[in-house]
Amino acid sequence: MLLAFERAAYHRSFKLAAAELHITPSAVSHRIRQLESDLGIPLFQRLPRSIRLTAAGQTYFRDIHRAFARIENGTEQLSHQFGRQVLRLHLLPFFATEVLVPRLQSFQSQHPDIDLRLESSFGRSQTHPDHADLSIGLGQGSWPGLVSIPLMELELQAMCTPALAATIRPDHAEDVNEHTLIYFESNLDAWEQWARGVGLKKFEPANTLTMDSIFSALQAAEQGLGVITAALPLTANWLERSHLVPAFPQRVKIPDQYYVLYRKGDEVRPNVQQFLRWLSEEFG
Repeated sequence: MLLAFERAAYHRSFKLAAAELHITPSAVSHRIRQLESDLGIPLFQRLPRSIRLTAAGQTYFRDIHRAFARIENGTEQLSHQFGRQVLRLHLLPFFATEVLVPRLQSFQSQHPDIDLRLESSFGRSQTHPDHADLSIGLGQGSWPGLVSIPLMELELQAMCTPALAATIRPDHAEDVNEHTLIYFESNLDAWEQWARGVGLKKFEPANTLTMDSIFSALQAAEQGLGVITAALPLTANWLERSHLVPAFPQRVKIPDQYYVLYRKGDEVRPNVQQFLRWLSEEFG
């Protein structure tokens, strides 16, 4: 029951908790209701399309999350002392699947004694979980109490299907206003950043389409539903596999970039040092 609550509270979703625990969402819901019944306290507000922690739930989650983190850290220390090394990475899903995982074979071949555990979560990854050794976060470099090392700068370029591109004049940025612009929730400012970067004085898109993730936003663009701002080089591999083409030639550098994060003092650990060195070699 406690693990179901902790994972549901962490993800703010019964569905995502169920996927991680390899059980059904109804099983997660049942276990949490049993926990609430045992405690005599509601831990979640059940909204029509989401869940929200109550004040009591927030307090309980902080305590339970720290407890599980201590258990994992104890397990890791035991593994370091008597078994194989384990390195836990926390990062955003798209970065994991499109950037990091395709490169991991080289790290594994260089360090076969280190087992990697990857955990991803949606959002802007503004925190470094207690149980993680390293995180890769998206932001502008300010993570109080953490060491942050720049990993990847980003540029935005408007992309769409060839059919849509044929209706756009590449030297007239204002043509973007005549089309549906695709947004995704982890960067709702992307189109405004692009418009400012190309010097567009009047930015009034005909329609907008907002998706919950960059995955679904890119898929919508591939279906011809609109124009998307693709962050490069983050989406480079995806774009190579797709049929999307630039709607306009301009690329706009943005302040957000990817950083590798860790707690002060953790850099002395050999497995952390080895992964940081590998990241430096891979990303320059």
